[in-house]
Amino acid sequence: MNFKTMLNAFSPVLLMVLLVNCTTADAISFEGLGIKGGFDLSRQQVVDITGQPGGEFDSARLTCGGFLDMGSIFTSNLHLVPGGDLVVESNLKIFSGSLEAWYFFHTSESTNAYAGAGMGTHFYRTDLQPNDTKISLNIPLGFQKRLGSALSWFGEMKLVIADDESDSSFRFSVGFRIGK
Repeated sequence: MNFKTMLNAFSPVLLMVLLVNCTTADAISFEGLGIKGGFDLSRQQVVDITGQPGGEFDSARLTCGGFLDMGSIFTSNLHLVPGGDLVVESNLKIFSGSLEAWYFFHTSESTNAYAGAGMGTHFYRTDLQPNDTKISLNIPLGFQKRLGSALSWFGEMKLVIADDESDSSFRFSVGFRIGK
């Protein structure tokens, strides 16, 4: 069973669990909006002189995007967060959408830290090749620092694991979050 087949099989199950287990206290709501910019390090697979496959993170691409914090699900520390990114490198443009669950493992008056997981879809557009769509598993790790009652800055590192090694990447971004 390949990666794409597994994601397609588990997507309806995840959606049903989210919808069935929500109570009034866990109802999804709007809690924040974030905008971000950064860079994406991708890896190109190569074969070394001994014939072994390998590679290195040799491509840096600019990214910009945003997310919506839809509030807590199941517990007050677990949030549903849809988002979108644009990745640009010369003639390549990648539009990606994601649906992630962030678990806030540290919360205080002025700082929050989270880790999460989710699924993403990458829509490739280039001037040279036909458009292509890919599925990915996203693993974000982030930190938020409150600047005022409704404004925070944040930093995030996201590991993007795709079904093709050349589509996987480390994504680093910083930005601002407006909301609770």
